[in-house]
This record gives sequence, C-alpha cells and structure tokens, in this order.
Amino acid sequence: MLAVAATAVPDGVGLDVLLAASFRIPVYLNIALPEVVTDFAIGNIVEALKPLNSELNDYLSDSDTAHLADALGPGLQNLHRALRDCFGLWQLGKGPWKSQRLDLRLGVPDIAGRPTAYPVLKILIDGTEKLAGRDRQYTGWHPADILGPGSPLLPTEPARRVALYVNAAGGPATGCLAAYVKDFGDQVTWADFRLFEGVYHAPTISPNPDGGDWRIGIVPPVFDAAQYRAEVQRVSTERAWKAEPWQTALLLDQYLSADPGALCPWNLGWAEPHGEATGMFSVTLWDDHCDRGLVVDLVAGSGTPERRARQMADSLLTIPSHQWPRTRPTQRQTSSLARPLRARSTGKPG
Repeated sequence: MLAVAATAVPDGVGLDVLLAASFRIPVYLNIALPEVVTDFAIGNIVEALKPLNSELNDYLSDSDTAHLADALGPGLQNLHRALRDCFGLWQLGKGPWKSQRLDLRLGVPDIAGRPTAYPVLKILIDGTEKLAGRDRQYTGWHPADILGPGSPLLPTEPARRVALYVNAAGGPATGCLAAYVKDFGDQVTWADFRLFEGVYHAPTISPNPDGGDWRIGIVPPVFDAAQYRAEVQRVSTERAWKAEPWQTALLLDQYLSADPGALCPWNLGWAEPHGEATGMFSVTLWDDHCDRGLVVDLVAGSGTPERRARQMADSLLTIPSHQWPRTRPTQRQTSSLARPLRARSTGKPG
C-alpha cells in the first residue's frame, strides 16, 4: 500500500507519515498539560480521524487511489490542524510562570495627528502598553468592539485567535496583532502571536485564521486568571465610553471640527476627559506638520453633555489662541503614524 500511496500522491507525504501522525496521538495526550486535554479537544481529534478511517476503508474495498489521495491530502491536513489547535499552541514549558497584571484603560491612539476614531481600549501589561510596539505603531479597538458580556478578551473553548491591537494609522485592514486567548485554570495566556494584514475586520472572525507573520517577537504574557477576568468585567460593566465625561469629550470634538479653520493656526487632534481633574477636559491641537502640539485644558460648566461641550467649544473658538488659559506644549515624534490634518474626521461616539 505504501507504493500505491506514493503513486497516488507523488508530490505529497506518504502513508507512513499518516500512520506516524496517528500513532503520536496517545503520546500527545500523555505529555500535554492536563488543562488542554478536554472532551472538546479529544472530540476534535476524533472528528478529524473519522474521514481518514472512511477513506482508507473505502480504498480497501474498491482499490480506488482517489481515496488515498483524499486521505493523504485534506484528511492529513485536518488531522495536523486538530492536533496543533488542541495541543501544539499551548505548551509554554514547565511552570510555575510569573503572572503579569492586566490593566485596561480608555485613551487616544498614540499618534501625532488626528485619530480615525476614539476612544480606544489601551491594554497595559504590568503597567506598560507593550503591544503598541517600539514606534507606537499599534493601538486598541474601540471599547464597544472588544468589551461586553461575550468579550473576545475572555477565553473560550475552543480558544479563539483574537486581534488584540490594530494598526494605529490604517486600522485593522492594514495590520492586526492576534493571539490565542487560552484559559489554564489559575492563569490566562495570550499565545502564538501573529501579524495579519487584510484579514480581520473585528476582534474575532470565524474560523480562526491560519497563516500570518509569526516573526514579530512578542513573548506570550501569562496573567493571573482571577485578576484578568475581574479587570475585563470591571471595564465592561463601567462602560466608561458611554459615560458623561467621554460623551462630553466626543461632542466637544464634534463642535470644534465643524469649522476646520476656526482654530487656525492650529489643527484639531482630539478632545478627551482630563486625566487628573474632574470636570475638566483637554483639547490637543497640532501644527500642519504634526511636529509641534498644544494642549488646552478647559473647565466644563454645569448641564447636559451637549451644553457643557458647547460652552467649552464656544469659549475656545471665540478667544484668540494667544489668550487661551491653561495651555501646555506637547510634541510627538513625527513618523509614518502621523496623519494628514487637513482631512479631518470625527471621533466615534457610540
């Protein structure tokens, strides 16, 4: 049969490879971490073995080599995929692993210029936004896209490959950093990071995509499961992007962007709640080349978000720029992330 298989699939693997893969299954079950040997994992492997068994039995019945071609082609690929998805991605080495802390914050993409949409969910690992990259090339999704009761950040069985960060200038179509979000009982990890381009339009897609560039050098973080789940739950429940401070900031952005030339010689970057003072908001402005910026801190009056935003916008637009109170300079390194400021866009209010 080995010779017949080689003739049936001359450019493919041999029947000996198929048999070796099958014989290794008990070995995988014995050496895998107990947390990954689940009924679902075993069921996936059984389902991958069924068509192989059927094709080989059919060949023994009618000697049609097409059955061997199907077994050694799609059948073997499906078996390898099932083994990889169930076991291959999760062997992080012997523990114990040092758990890292997850913190989730709302913010603005760290670019010089005008964001396509904001706020975004910033992911901090031990206090650092490690997924942003050395040149701050990547940023988070809008929080409504990745938080909530079924948040993609929460591990599932089977594990999902989640796009955690997207290209800060071009959005998900131009690049996503994706990893499997996997539950290990007392710990949660993000494993097998890949860079995908033109694949994701949302944090998760079905089925989990194959391929991607694995040469991005991101070390899989390992989190304490209780702290991790509590943080995702906290931010999902608070829904700060729907609360009054962010709604006021987005309305302020909308009012200021209605007249692009009113802030001349400055160009609108964004508006956001002040990070330290309640009732205050910060408006970031840039020059035409995104080399030099100015932050104006505004005090909001009382009333609805619409009224407060309108009052702040009117005060900024009616006072000459050299008389603006509470200003401070800011500067970002100009790079490929700088967005043209003459093509203006508004923040995402929802």
